[in-house]
Amino acid sequence: MNAEHRLPPGYRPPDLVRVNVRSAWGDERAYLRREAALALEALFRDAQAAGFRPILVSGFRSYELQATLYGNRTDEPRIYS
Repeated sequence: MNAEHRLPPGYRPPDLVRVNVRSAWGDERAYLRREAALALEALFRDAQAAGFRPILVSGFRSYELQATLYGNRTDEPRIYS
């Protein structure tokens, strides 16, 4: 999806699954399409075996969630401590 090729507002991939990895969120952002979820789970297993502690920050976002997040966007720089 991009500015020239938009998906309909209610679009939801038919094969969304909850990813079995550590996630920053408990909502729809912990969901991916099945093929991507399986690949991410394998990546996380390998990363953990190498001593890393990866965390999923964002997967699927519905139109509504994306609109909310985009609406909260600001041009002010963000400073994280």
